[in-house]
Formats: sequence, C-alpha cells, structure tokens
Amino acid sequence: MDEATFRKNKDTLAYIEENIRNYYFKKRYQRYNPSPEALNVFSSIQKSVNVIVLAARNCPICIASIPVILRLQLDVGNPNIDIRIIEESSPSLPDFLVDKKSPFIVFYDGEFNELFSLDQKDIKDNFENSLVEELRKIDSDMLGTDI
Repeated sequence: MDEATFRKNKDTLAYIEENIRNYYFKKRYQRYNPSPEALNVFSSIQKSVNVIVLAARNCPICIASIPVILRLQLDVGNPNIDIRIIEESSPSLPDFLVDKKSPFIVFYDGEFNELFSLDQKDIKDNFENSLVEELRKIDSDMLGTDI
C-alpha cells in the first residue's frame, strides 16, 4: 500500500453517506456504544495511523463491524487516524487484497509500514476487543502513556 493508492479510496464520511440507507448498517452505527477503553485507545494514538478496510456491501460481518471502527473514529475525532474503505468489487482493488475475504482491515504507520491486520475471524468474534488488543501492542511512541 502506498499513499496514492490509499487516498483513492472512500473516507469515513463518504462511506457512511453511501451506506446509511442500509437499515442494518444504520442501526448498528446508531446503536453501537463504544467502550471507554476503546475510546481511550483511539484518542491516545499520537502518530499518523492509516487504516484500509476491505468491505463488501452485503457482507453481514462487514455490516456488523465496519460501523464500529467508523463510529470510533468520528466519536474520538483523532486527526492522526485516517480510515479508508475499499469495496471488494472495486476495479482498483490492490493486488494484496484480491485473495482476502471481507472484512479485512490493515493498519499502517504514517510511512505505510504495516502495523497489524485483522481478518474475518478476528473481527467476527469480538471486533472492539480485538481492535483494542492489537492497538495496545503497537509501539508505545505511537500511543500516549495514559493507556
């Protein structure tokens, strides 16, 4: 992944606007109540983190999990986190995502070095907990010391 490829994809607001007509997506987004721990970890990221999310429009796991990460980003408003969503059906799907099952989420540092990824299995069980757990593992210089 490079910055040019990353920037071509939908940002958080564009993706929400496009998918809010989906009843289940909308309800999940509205009903999701982030845990204090998740809010704390998301707000503590002090260096640039770029996130690419592979999604499919009619994927039940995507509809259940993607609103979680988007809501966390918008609730926290941390300018260091940039999330972009790419649909499985996109003609500009990068090669490294072609064989992945959605949802698939990859976290990069500001230089687009991969920090970690979450696959369907990680996301399906308890997405918020998996996300918090992985974010806590990244370098302490990327996170504040209060977590």
